[in-house]
Amino acid sequence: MALSSLPRGLIIDLYTPILDGGIDYQVLRPLLARIKNNTLALLVCSPKMGRGLVLSPEARMELILFVQEHLPKDVILMPYVSLGTKEGTIDFISRVQEALMDGSRTCLVDSPLLYHSNSGLLDLYQEYGRFTTLPFCLYNDPYLISTLRKPFKRSNIRTKILKSLSLANNILGLIFYGEMGRLRNYHRAVRGNPNFTIYEGDEQRFLESPGNYGVVSGLANLEPERWQYLVYQCVSAPRIPDESPEHQNYLLKVLKELKEMGPVNDLKYTLAFVEARLSNLQG
Repeated sequence: MALSSLPRGLIIDLYTPILDGGIDYQVLRPLLARIKNNTLALLVCSPKMGRGLVLSPEARMELILFVQEHLPKDVILMPYVSLGTKEGTIDFISRVQEALMDGSRTCLVDSPLLYHSNSGLLDLYQEYGRFTTLPFCLYNDPYLISTLRKPFKRSNIRTKILKSLSLANNILGLIFYGEMGRLRNYHRAVRGNPNFTIYEGDEQRFLESPGNYGVVSGLANLEPERWQYLVYQCVSAPRIPDESPEHQNYLLKVLKELKEMGPVNDLKYTLAFVEARLSNLQG
């Protein structure tokens, strides 16, 4: 039976190590072993930590199956399925549906604006329902859409359209990157479905002003225990608990070190930062 809702808490955006153009499983295996018990769900092949947009569909599929094989049964698998076109995305969705032996703990993650306009999004996901029984989590990232260099294209899902999408049976939530004002509007728009989950994608904003849904974190690849503890406390509160300033201050320090390397939105700095830290952890 397919998922009917998404959990509130920490979602780790799995880092995909690359070696000679392919996935470096010698790095990935111990990384996955370290983080898999500290997250409620694992985002795989994302456009950020997961390098999903530079991996071939074949490499993405290989990675998804590898992670599923090694993931605890109670952790939700969240593979990123967007390709550059609607047709390519449908084909990849169909491949994921066919390949996963048990999709009961799987939710597909999709950036619809990467290949589609705001107009007709509800119809798009109704159409996807013919190709898969798996539910979706939307991925809203204006910076990602801006890389398409289409000046008249909207870079965010329109709030009015999100309101309709949040009522669809096969859409369970949204991962949000963008301005705080829009995030507030999104929360108001989805009030008609109390089970619809909006995850914060901005780690610093979550640490400074935590919400009660949770966060998608790439830096949790480095400090999974700290992130798990702090996010659990925040989702329960929702605020930074008085007994947790050490974790909060430490994670904010890590974010500060990252920003000193270069703009956080510039993915090459973030990936280099995580790669260097993981090398130190693994000796």
